[in-house]
Amino acid sequence: MLHESVSSDLFEAAAVAPVVITRHHKPRFVIMSVEHYEALLRKQQGIEDVPEKGSSS
Repeated sequence: MLHESVSSDLFEAAAVAPVVITRHHKPRFVIMSVEHYEALLRKQQGIEDVPEKGSSS
């Protein structure tokens, strides 16, 4: 369990930009604000709506 001051710092940082949490020096998790997450979903949906180059549709 995270110490209260660590979790507070983590949430403050995640409010500004995504925070990558590593385990054994490898990225394992990302913590980010809901606003950033929703923006990523909107961006992904917009990209998926665009046909790929060379696609017949």
